[in-house]
Amino acid sequence: MNSALVRLRVVGLLVLVALGLAAQTVEVRIVQTSDQHAAIEEGRKAGSGGMLRIATLIRQLRDEAGADHTLVIDCGDTSQGSLAAVLTRGAIGPAMLDAMGYDIWVPGNHEFDFGPRRYVELSDAFHGSLLCGNVRVPVDGTLHSWPAWKLVVRNGARLAVIGANASYLRNWYLGEAAGFEVDLATKELAAVMPEVLQAKPDAIILAIHQGWMEVDHREVNEIPEIVRQFPEIDLILGAHTHIPRPGQRLGVKTWYAQPPSHGESLVQVDLRIDLAAHRVVEVQSKLVEATAEVPLDEATAKAVAPMLEAARAAAAKPVGSLAQPIAASGTPGVDCGTSELLCGAIADAVHSPVVVHGRLSPLGLPAGTILEANLFDLVPYENEIFTARLTAAQLATVVGEQWQNRKSYVYCGLYGAEATLGPDNAAELAPLTMLDEEGRVLVAVNSYTAAGGGGRFPELSKILAEPASQLRGTGIATRDALRDYLGRHPNLVLAPKAWLRPAKD
Repeated sequence: MNSALVRLRVVGLLVLVALGLAAQTVEVRIVQTSDQHAAIEEGRKAGSGGMLRIATLIRQLRDEAGADHTLVIDCGDTSQGSLAAVLTRGAIGPAMLDAMGYDIWVPGNHEFDFGPRRYVELSDAFHGSLLCGNVRVPVDGTLHSWPAWKLVVRNGARLAVIGANASYLRNWYLGEAAGFEVDLATKELAAVMPEVLQAKPDAIILAIHQGWMEVDHREVNEIPEIVRQFPEIDLILGAHTHIPRPGQRLGVKTWYAQPPSHGESLVQVDLRIDLAAHRVVEVQSKLVEATAEVPLDEATAKAVAPMLEAARAAAAKPVGSLAQPIAASGTPGVDCGTSELLCGAIADAVHSPVVVHGRLSPLGLPAGTILEANLFDLVPYENEIFTARLTAAQLATVVGEQWQNRKSYVYCGLYGAEATLGPDNAAELAPLTMLDEEGRVLVAVNSYTAAGGGGRFPELSKILAEPASQLRGTGIATRDALRDYLGRHPNLVLAPKAWLRPAKD
């Protein structure tokens, strides 16, 4: 055989080998959203963001890469956060996801805001794959649970997608709203990872309603520990913190990305995967903004039109009137108008002489007619009012602990009793004239505060856990109490009272 023919055969063999290797490498696109909070037509900035613009971006990115090359995932807090969500008790969340063509939904903590039974109903309403292996919900004697993971094929690549909710759920809910079981995500991963690895996926993706933070003193999120314990995870799609992360390497190989909230952007992740080696060889990710130039998706809007029309009609319904505007500025318990209004409404609704509460929004109320939309702006959460019977000493401890947290949005002021705060944040109450024969007074708080404010109020949690405190839920929602109060006090004029006399910071 002459040398030229040998060289030709060698070159041909190398070409065939190269073509064979190239054929083993495929590209897959992951599109992710989270924390959209049922912001349908726009996000926090007027004229941009919102799920209908996200729907347009999803369609564009799916068309660009090809439907069989694209996987669309939402990581929760989808069903709460707008008046449309309140009126449908969250149903607009899964309805939007279905209309937008999502493949996978991982619910977040706010999916529990309408109660455990409704959480199950919302989960069942989604027609894609719901993945969430660390949450179980007992309803009427049946323990509801959901798959922890699923093997999905896109462009020939086998993707193992694992879903998990926030394990910190137990610190956010109280009473009937806390009727669920939740495990650490690390526990879920330890249980399912052997099964996942046995399936020999080409890529492992964790979609989780938790976020990576540079500093997380309360240890709300498990991402650093997950990365340390499970380095085989190729991609983590984060949520919950609302912090946009275009993409970054964590640990040895794990890539992390997270979109911001309220449909401001989505995450686009493009993976190049070696099928022969069962590994990701390249990751590129970025945030794609839902700017004002992105049109609303007409097909999605049509699919949920009855819900949106009902929300618009309800938003314009009058609920009361104010002779003067009430501002949300200032410090609750000292000089904040909206917290004074909320406290007055709560005290009136549950006949509690003392209320420990703050503002729930940076928005105030205008003078003149107050609409249902204004009411939602002031009270955007589904909080229930709880009461407890506290001694004067316990109330002083609670007030002092709250004052220590006054820089936080969860801080609650005092209403119905007066207190002086020392430089060490200790509270000294003025003599209470409303103590009962056991030396206790009825105090009202909202359900989030009563649950410990996300771990921020350990002293309050210990006090409320004492049987003598007689903590109980009233079944009255904060927004309902405010609506009733405004209805009974037309042309209300309100001036906040300085219940707290603080030391200088």
